[in-house]
Amino acid sequence: MLIDIGNKLTITTLYYNGNIFPSISIPIAGYRFTQIIQTAFKTKDFEKAEQIKLKMTSKSQEYQKVKNAIVAELEKIVHDIKNIINYYEQNQEISISTIYLCG
Repeated sequence: MLIDIGNKLTITTLYYNGNIFPSISIPIAGYRFTQIIQTAFKTKDFEKAEQIKLKMTSKSQEYQKVKNAIVAELEKIVHDIKNIINYYEQNQEISISTIYLCG
């Protein structure tokens, strides 16, 4: 399974036994995370929030604040991805053993 976190959508695509299954979109992605960071840092400057997001590492000074701010949205994505995996495993009898994340 490929999970691509884009600007406006997170897109999941399953490739299994030489077949590509229809992509499923989740309406949470990078733009939303930047908006959340904007709110957390009380700034109207979208580009500043974008730079915080892009330069973020676990060693960054802002790491904990960003992590706390975006965790609820990340949990929504994880929930949706689990539902997608469960659908394929239960209805298509496909076992998903590898997930590639990009974006």
